[in-house]
Amino acid sequence: MINNGENQLKSFIRSDTNTVPQSIAILITIGLVIIFIKISFVNALKVGNARLFLESINYKKTRLRVLEFPFREEIYYASISNILLKDVYKLLWSLTIVGGIIKHYSYLMVEYITAENPNIEAEDCIKMSRIMMNGYKWKTFLLDVSFLLWNILSILTLGIIGIIVTPYYEACKAELYRVLREDYIKNKEFNYKELNDKLLFVNNNYGTYENAKIGKNKKPRILDIYELNTNYDRWDYILFFFIFAFAGWIWEVGYFALHFGVLVNRGAMYGPWLPIYGFGCTLAILLFSKFKLLKKIQTNPLKTFFCVMVACTILEYLTSIYLELRTGHKYWDYTGIFMNINGRVCLENSIFFGAGGCLCIYFVGPWLQKRTNLITEKTRLVICTILICLFLIDTTVSQVHPHYGDYISNDPSLESVKSIDE
Repeated sequence: MINNGENQLKSFIRSDTNTVPQSIAILITIGLVIIFIKISFVNALKVGNARLFLESINYKKTRLRVLEFPFREEIYYASISNILLKDVYKLLWSLTIVGGIIKHYSYLMVEYITAENPNIEAEDCIKMSRIMMNGYKWKTFLLDVSFLLWNILSILTLGIIGIIVTPYYEACKAELYRVLREDYIKNKEFNYKELNDKLLFVNNNYGTYENAKIGKNKKPRILDIYELNTNYDRWDYILFFFIFAFAGWIWEVGYFALHFGVLVNRGAMYGPWLPIYGFGCTLAILLFSKFKLLKKIQTNPLKTFFCVMVACTILEYLTSIYLELRTGHKYWDYTGIFMNINGRVCLENSIFFGAGGCLCIYFVGPWLQKRTNLITEKTRLVICTILICLFLIDTTVSQVHPHYGDYISNDPSLESVKSIDE
């Protein structure tokens, strides 16, 4: 395996210099997308996770929907900016090695302070965390050490033990914040009045976020857990197609680069998009938002998962046949993989498509619509027109000269990587 990786690395280094600029461009694009996802999604999710465990201390019923808390429009940018500044400070302090470890614990409460009051200024949030952790950094380090064997066991069990250990650890950190917060307010430390969520640490039926959405006298239903959006317009669907097609391209390029050490433009087209991802995800959102029967099924995530899985499997199978008939090449081959059908589809990918489709329907679609609706209709028209024109040009060129070759289709050089999908 090591020799194989070494040979691939040498092959990449010795590759034609004409491909170097393209490889660098792909690498930069992947890096920028990862940074964007980290800032816009992961940072907000950290705040949502902190809020979830803070509410679980006293609230009788805390639901996973609390993770959406920081994604609300009025607090979204404040939430991600606090975590972003923390990450920048940690990165700079990490250059000193020891300083990075110390500041890791100094800034540990930033997520929890933000989860209580996202509108606190980023600099103030950092300062409050530092003051709150004074005298407790070493004790918190010992807390982490106490979980060391559990974390090793989690690695050895491929994360199975982590299903139990991780929530327990997160609950410990939330309880630590509760204790430190009480002392902070009692001692009237810097900006203490901003820790003003009076409902956060009292017994309650639902979280404050849930009260705002459900109401105290209304029982939660499965329909309330998700934002079942049916108000998408034509611009939403067009933008969804290109966003998902681009995300699929990034996924394929990144996956291939990590596993085989080669940066290639995947798919039958020349642009940075894979239409099968765009069509699959957008079609799922469209059908489940427009058809009465599917709207009813949408209230049950398990049924939705199986419907999306079957539909996407059929789409992948038909796409495989179409590409092979049009170009004479196979762009993926699952032969030898568990439960495959003619090498065109396999159970593993079908499960992945089902899970991804549900994620798009329940979370990504509504979230993207909120972001795209911040753009004026005129601007969306211009963006969509440009993207459609570029896509049509690419489609026309690809019909005459399909994009295939090394590491893309079933050329002889691809025999060792047949299982890579489009």
